[in-house]
Amino acid sequence: MGEIKRMSVQHITGYAFAAKGGSNHYMVIDSEYQNQPAAANSPMELVLAALGSCTASDVVEILLKKRLRVDRFVVQLSGEREEDHPRVYKKIHMHYQIYGKRLTRKAVEHAIELSLSKYCSVHSMLSKSVEITHEYTLHESTE
Repeated sequence: MGEIKRMSVQHITGYAFAAKGGSNHYMVIDSEYQNQPAAANSPMELVLAALGSCTASDVVEILLKKRLRVDRFVVQLSGEREEDHPRVYKKIHMHYQIYGKRLTRKAVEHAIELSLSKYCSVHSMLSKSVEITHEYTLHESTE
């Protein structure tokens, strides 16, 4: 049997929920309720966050193992949803912004490719039903 992850989600008020994972950390999840703005990220925003953090951790780890300096790393994600319910994502685009010293396009492309083709389980799961595209921009650190 594979690894089992656990999450408990408890109603707070309106569409707000407290989620607690097996790691014993809490987070609040919310959606607009009766025209009141959400007080936290929505479940669909968290899908984007899961994808972004999954691939980001892979790419950073791979670059560091290559002994490359990463000073700052950001993945900006945008997701286009279907008009009709259940309003799933039909397209997701990721833009990696990577800041460091002496980073090469070859190293960055290899790290992203390894993440998306082998290591990122969230990408592997979502890409079965969602068109996922990506691009990256390298920024040379000045320090």
